[in-house]
Amino acid sequence: MSNLTVQNGRFDDGTPGNSSSSTGGLGGAGIFCKNSECTFSNLIVQNNVSTYDGGGLMVHSSSASLSGLIVRNNHSIEYSSGGGLTFADSQILIDDILIKENKMMVTRDIK
Repeated sequence: MSNLTVQNGRFDDGTPGNSSSSTGGLGGAGIFCKNSECTFSNLIVQNNVSTYDGGGLMVHSSSASLSGLIVRNNHSIEYSSGGGLTFADSQILIDDILIKENKMMVTRDIK
């Protein structure tokens, strides 16, 4: 995925976009990558809200490359951590990322 703005996503109570959930209640309101090889470049991920982890982006049980991202003003609320980004059981390669003004109720900006 490249050269996009991902914004205003919402992940409520384990259900992205208020439809049936394939994420198992993990989070990732803007972008969710699970059991995959994901490449994200030149993206803006902003203004997303999750009731679980990873308001902006969540990578779970995957291999991911992130380059040239701006991750800003994302929120994880209630049972949550990683307001901007959450990585779980994954291999991540990161280059040139700006992370700012993300908020969460528990722990840190990046999990």
